[in-house]
Amino acid sequence: MAMQLSPIVSRRGLMVAGGAAALPALAGCGRVGDAASEPLDVDILQQLCDLVIPRTGTPGAADPSVVRWIATAYDAGVADVTAATWGELMRDLEKAGGQPFGSLPASRRAAVLAKVDAALGPPGPPPVKRAAATTAAQHPPSAPPPPPTARSAWSKVKALILRGYYTSETGASKDLVYELVPGRYDPAVAVTPATRAYSTDSDARNMNA
Repeated sequence: MAMQLSPIVSRRGLMVAGGAAALPALAGCGRVGDAASEPLDVDILQQLCDLVIPRTGTPGAADPSVVRWIATAYDAGVADVTAATWGELMRDLEKAGGQPFGSLPASRRAAVLAKVDAALGPPGPPPVKRAAATTAAQHPPSAPPPPPTARSAWSKVKALILRGYYTSETGASKDLVYELVPGRYDPAVAVTPATRAYSTDSDARNMNA
């Protein structure tokens, strides 16, 4: 049974057969930073991808093309995921599991990741636009804006996995429905259990964990 993470995930099965053979060339990806940083471990990345979006009727996030994109994005620092972020995530997973994540038996990895994922809490509500009068009364121009909420390492890495999958050809056209130009306007569409979302979120801006 697939692990239970946040509502947006937990819907695929095992990785694409033979996909692991395409990944050894990525083993050196990642930057080495300070003592708290770690270079990217592509084997662990692939395990995380498979746990977040496993394969069912469509390929999951462990698809080699998705993992390659994530590794390249990581190396470029996309979404603020750096070697320091990866090192922090490895420490969080080790703390949750009592040993390095890569040495955990496969039967325990889902539970350990679910424990780290649960610490993220439920997704927050969308920001509310306040009226100008209310804003002026509650937040005078001289008051500094509140500091942004710090995002955990897993929050950043999971968001990158979701972005990599749902902007890939597999995620956008097989898991979601891709329609470049809608053929007609339907004011009311019946939604059934078989209904799939459309891949209109072209660059996954709202896929933050």
